Amino acid sequence: MAVIAFVDGSKWDKSVIEHAAWAAKATGQSITVVAQEDSAQHEPAIAYDAYQQMNPREDMYRELAVASRTEYPETDTNAIEIAQSAARRARQLEIEHVRTSTASDPLPYFVENFTDSSDLLVIARRDESEAQSRQWVDQFLKVRSRVMLVVPDTYAAVESWLIAIDGKPAIGRAVDYLSGRELLQGKPGTAVIVGDDYQSRIHFRDAVRHLRSSNYDITSHELQGHADDVLAAVLAVSPVDLLVMGAYGQGRFRLLNERSTTSRMLKTFRGPVLLARA
Repeated sequence: MAVIAFVDGSKWDKSVIEHAAWAAKATGQSITVVAQEDSAQHEPAIAYDAYQQMNPREDMYRELAVASRTEYPETDTNAIEIAQSAARRARQLEIEHVRTSTASDPLPYFVENFTDSSDLLVIARRDESEAQSRQWVDQFLKVRSRVMLVVPDTYAAVESWLIAIDGKPAIGRAVDYLSGRELLQGKPGTAVIVGDDYQSRIHFRDAVRHLRSSNYDITSHELQGHADDVLAAVLAVSPVDLLVMGAYGQGRFRLLNERSTTSRMLKTFRGPVLLARA
């Protein structure tokens, strides 16, 4: 198990690493920093020097990168530098075990073949434009059986959270993920279900009991109305720092439907979202 932070040399990298460091500390896991190759598809590398305060192992890595640039001009050393720079930031945040990697394949392929369903994927929301945000996040949603922390452009401490439980498999994966880790233990949580479906309410109560038996401090509410409106009202009355939801699709490569509750909450909730894919 590991926290895997995806960076691309953009302004969101700082927030991605800070959220990844928080999650790694809370769960006692290592961080793997991944940068996608083919820098022409990404923004320029982050401004701060990637090699300040470099330890001997990183210094050797830099020499290898320079050698690769000379011998193999097609090598994407920009991705290596982005990953190393982000990794050094993680070490500054007192994360002892940090690895770096680059992905030469499309990110969905990399996630499917080089990550595990027990890993936490930390990705940027990229809110500067809706289309760009959806395109970035949807790359990861193409892969099943993953849990993602979708983060805004700035980090803030997580002191409270809300989980929207609907009885479907994706949110069940989120419940299982939380119950096996201490990520949000000690932080007051709220569980909400909207609607009157009997079977869904049975699943909701089971999920709440499961979280409580895993030492989570959580209150529960069974509400009526339209899910989007009710959740928005709950968050307006009782703001939280983190939202937990499931992500769904009717096929492996179907993107989130614009009308789905998950898609709408990603647009309106400004904090980090723990998103589980069934």
